[in-house]
Amino acid sequence: MGTTGTSSLPYDPMDALGCVPISIRHASLASLFLATDEAADHDYTVGMPTTHEPEPGRKTPAKGVHILGQNNTIVFLTVCTHQGSRWLNQTWVREALHDIWKNEATAWCVGDYLLMPDHLHLFCSPPSLTFSIESWIRFWKHRMSVRHPSAGRWQRCAFHHRLRTPDQYRFKWHYVQNNPVRARLVGSSNDWPYRGRVFDLIY
Repeated sequence: MGTTGTSSLPYDPMDALGCVPISIRHASLASLFLATDEAADHDYTVGMPTTHEPEPGRKTPAKGVHILGQNNTIVFLTVCTHQGSRWLNQTWVREALHDIWKNEATAWCVGDYLLMPDHLHLFCSPPSLTFSIESWIRFWKHRMSVRHPSAGRWQRCAFHHRLRTPDQYRFKWHYVQNNPVRARLVGSSNDWPYRGRVFDLIY
């Protein structure tokens, strides 16, 4: 993996673990996670075989990320708030998370990210295989709560999908940037201030 530093809807009761907000589910998980016409594999624990992506209605995220040693690993990650509470679209939240991802939670490097009121999307890549993606997520959530005890709570689980090509990254980032427009929060994706880039992720 190569990186270069840069400065740069409500809770769904049908989801048993509360990991998928309605804003994502109604946009179709199929279009969100299957970024190209070619079949995408789902990501499991390091060293385990990959299988085809589960049906869009799956309620439980898989553990770990399947690593291919000869390729740089870039992962598309979705993390939701507890019970769909809407607290992420605030300037201090964006600034705090950006700083944590840049200076503390560096076991995985964050590329582009966007915060919606009740969930966030980001792209990340591990400089090494020392820490699992689950451990890394727990760490930066903990650092956020230590820095800002009044911040809202997170769901315990997250959804992630390893991207195979630069085109998949571009497709998903274009889709993510238009989430605020689809949610009628802004008229143009350029008007949404709760996004940024911590590192440049290089395939």
